[in-house]
Order: sequence, then C-alpha cells, then structure tokens
Amino acid sequence: MNNQLIKTAINFGTVFGILTGGSNSQERSTEMPAPRHPDIAVQEQYDAAVAKGKKSAYTLFIQRHPKHRLARKMRRSMRKKGMKAP
Repeated sequence: MNNQLIKTAINFGTVFGILTGGSNSQERSTEMPAPRHPDIAVQEQYDAAVAKGKKSAYTLFIQRHPKHRLARKMRRSMRKKGMKAP
C-alpha cells in the first residue's frame, strides 16, 4: 500500500469512529473482523485467471505473485497449453 492510501484509511477510520460515537481504539478494534489469510486472496485471483482461460490473465497473475507456489503452478499450466510462460 502506498502512504497516501494508508493515510486515507486512517483518516476514514477516525472520522467513522467520531460519527458512530466510538471514542477509543479498543472499542473500534472489537468491531472489525479478523483479517483473512493472504493466501485466500491469491487463491481467488488464481481461480479467476484459470476461469478466464486467457494468456493475459495468466501473465498478470504471475506478474502480481511471481514467487508464490501458485505462480509456479500457473507457469506449468501455461507450458502444457503451449503458451510461453513469463
């Protein structure tokens, strides 16, 4: 995340807390769900690329996650389909 996006998120959280009557960070933190495991999002992106079935989708996934285990799987899949893997 870039710094501006982080600052915007912090400001939104502060404003949201003021508007909803939340006054301390402990109170707000109990309302937020626990973050998902990062691999869940990567798996969803992998599944979306496979569903699309296009070289551009495969390449984009590999560019976003070049060292992830699913990127290696994607490269193998591309080679089996006769596509040049990045």
